[in-house]
Formats: sequence, C-alpha cells, structure tokens
Amino acid sequence: MSKLFKSVLLAAICATCLSVSGASWFVRGNKYNVETLVITGNYKSPRLMAELIQAESRQPYIIVPAANAKQSFWYVALPKTDGFAMSEEKFGPWIKFSQCRRVVILGDNNCVPEKYEAMIDKSIPVVRITGDWERVAEELTFMLNLSNLKRNYPKLRKELDRTYQPISAPAAKTPADPGTGKPAVPAADGEK
Repeated sequence: MSKLFKSVLLAAICATCLSVSGASWFVRGNKYNVETLVITGNYKSPRLMAELIQAESRQPYIIVPAANAKQSFWYVALPKTDGFAMSEEKFGPWIKFSQCRRVVILGDNNCVPEKYEAMIDKSIPVVRITGDWERVAEELTFMLNLSNLKRNYPKLRKELDRTYQPISAPAAKTPADPGTGKPAVPAADGEK
C-alpha cells in the first residue's frame, strides 16, 4: 500500500471517530453525574460566576434567597434544561439525592448564611470561597479544572456592571399637576 493511501485511510478513520463521539471534547464536565454542586446567593457577582461554572462544567447550581428577599424559595439551575424552585425543607435532602462529590459555596455568610451550610449532609465535603471575586475566579479555575472562568469572569463582570441597572421596586407615580397635566415635581427634603 502506498503512503498516500495509508494517510487517506487514517484521516477517514479519525474523521469517523470524531463524528461518532459527537465532539464532546469541546466541553468539560460529566453530563450525567453531579460532581460539584455550587451554592450561592441571589447577587450578581457570585451568580455570574455560578453561571460561568455551569456553562463550562455542565454542573448544577443552587441560588438561595437574598437576605432581604420576600420570597423564600431556592432555585436549582440545571444545565441545558429548565431549573425549578425548591422549598427550604427540600434543600438538604435534594443535595443528598444529587449524590454530588463536593459542594462549593460562593460568598461569605451574608451571601449564603451558615444555616444553609448546616443543612448539607456531613458526608459531603463543603468548601466556602470568599474574597475578591476575580481572585475567586482564578482559584476556582484551578480547583475545578476549568479553563475559561479566569479569563471570562472579569470581562463579563465589567460588562454586567456597565449594563446592569438594579430595580428594587417600581417607581411611585407622581400625581399630575391639575393646571398643566404634567407630573408634579415632589419637594426635596427640607423644602415645604
């Protein structure tokens, strides 16, 4: 057999193998087993990090309610599917049911209170990571064997800071001035 024929045959075999595998080598992470479960509060920096971890590793994350939130449900974000809301009493049992190898909590006690950490089964290793978010992204890149988190987080965080406009409640309507029909300008504090 000639060298050209052998090269063409080898190329055809490689192409067939890659097409059969579905090019799953582009994305890291186990798509069937939960290895790392990320838990964070409903705040923009840690939530962005949890979403970036999920995009690269295909692992779920849980958002616990913010400290001043009126809702008291937890949201489980699953990769490539719709997530679901979960009540507090199902929080610990669901983590155990997921059979995760480890839990990573993003944020300090203000972001994820210790009472939620206490609900996790003691047989599951728990790591709480706090500090400067860009530094946390660097450490998680190493710890979770990710390749894009360290590079993407600072870039997307700047974009989020530039475009994100938090709204806590709808603005109160000001009554219209009967003479002009335009909204009346409320008096500043100290003015009468």
